[in-house]
Amino acid sequence: MPIKIKVPLHITGFWKPVYTSNDLYTGSIGAGVNITQYLVLIARKSKEKVFRLNNKVLTIKTLENLYPLLRHGVEVDAYTSAPLGAGYGLSAAIALGLSLASTIINKERITLEDAATRAHIAEVRAGTGLGDVIAEYYGGLEVRVKPGPPGIGCVVKIPVDPMIRVVTVPLGRMDTSLMLQKYSSRHARIAIECIRELLRNPSLESFIELSNRFSRQFFDYRHADNLLAPIHRYLIGYYVKKRVLTIFVEQDRLGDIEDYLRDKGYNVLSGRIDYSGVRIEDTA
Repeated sequence: MPIKIKVPLHITGFWKPVYTSNDLYTGSIGAGVNITQYLVLIARKSKEKVFRLNNKVLTIKTLENLYPLLRHGVEVDAYTSAPLGAGYGLSAAIALGLSLASTIINKERITLEDAATRAHIAEVRAGTGLGDVIAEYYGGLEVRVKPGPPGIGCVVKIPVDPMIRVVTVPLGRMDTSLMLQKYSSRHARIAIECIRELLRNPSLESFIELSNRFSRQFFDYRHADNLLAPIHRYLIGYYVKKRVLTIFVEQDRLGDIEDYLRDKGYNVLSGRIDYSGVRIEDTA
């Protein structure tokens, strides 16, 4: 019988890469938000290792690094509305969902944390993500205070009013490795300051303000600022990560914000903050 796995997508607000000689202790510290835009996977036992995303066979570096870590075959059909390479943590969600699916389908005698560790290693080796796997595993508005996969790394969660809505607008693609090449010691100092400040004042508003301040060091905000200027007073706040514009609004403003952005010609993805993390569901 096939199994169904849902992985929330993750948009980092600020981060500091941590590199070591051991993939298990390589990762990132920082903070981000997991959203109810999911990668949904339907997995079946198979002699081959096949992954289809939105009905197309997928070949990416993360999968190339993950497949040798899987002992058995598994066939996966996955679906999501979010694009790859924009900043949604989608490659990590793919690795995490596939590794968990393989573990369950093939009755491997390992823990879910061990399965997540394989996904983390694949992401690190591919250079496509350092902190997304552990974030998506646990969910929520999270602060990653220790790098690594679940069981080694550590996150703390910040509570958020469930009436808050998250609107994201994909603006294009950006290669993660190119983004990491721009990272400097100055950015690292700012990231550590942001982590400390968020832990002193753990709130959504603080996270948004710090993420906006940090990410302006990396990404061009001119387009986002101009786009949102007419509706700025209706927003709780926003920030840009890679090519994802992430906006936080009150529920009663959601429809107006969506209509405005769609009238401007943008693809709009809306939801809430996901606090469950990765979940395994009954396909029935």
